[in-house]
Amino acid sequence: MYQRTQLIDQSIELYNRALELDSHNTEALSGQADNYIRMGFYSKARQYYNQFFTLNPQASARYRASYAYACLKQRDFEKAFINITMAKTEDPSQEAYWLLSAHAYKGLRRMADALADLEIAIWLAPDNAELKAIRTIWLYQQKESAASLQAAREMLKEDPQNELALFMVYMNLKDSKPKEARRALQQIVDLNNDSFAHRVAKKILGK
Repeated sequence: MYQRTQLIDQSIELYNRALELDSHNTEALSGQADNYIRMGFYSKARQYYNQFFTLNPQASARYRASYAYACLKQRDFEKAFINITMAKTEDPSQEAYWLLSAHAYKGLRRMADALADLEIAIWLAPDNAELKAIRTIWLYQQKESAASLQAAREMLKEDPQNELALFMVYMNLKDSKPKEARRALQQIVDLNNDSFAHRVAKKILGK
């Protein structure tokens, strides 16, 4: 998505001036790449990062991860995988790197590896509800209903009002236990939040 601010415009102009003076300025190349990632111009970001890596092949994990993110956005899963693997090898303590790796594996249709890396991300960041939501959804997509249901219920132990978890309970039970599934939807409705999940739950329940 294109997002441009005055601050980014000023930053682009400054880095352009720096690169006019020295086209090998690695700080300007990586900074410009980051600017274009923020704006959603991933092809341009990758062009700057390619120049940056040519000059700095031993660049730190942060830059490899940013490049991998741009690759993922363009569905270049192979290059994303190569670069995020370099990043997480250098710094395995960052859950964000393991999540990017999981997305790369998913794009390569290696779901067992994707889920394994996602589990490491969750282990590194046990309070991150977003990671747990991704796990619940991915397991459902893999038709691992029992595991997805268990993951959703674990989320509800931490937050009984988690609408996504309640909806995933519904999705996993709607065929085998329709009454229990509808109770999960009713809980979403009862929360009375002005949310997409609330509107969907009401529609399914016919309210």
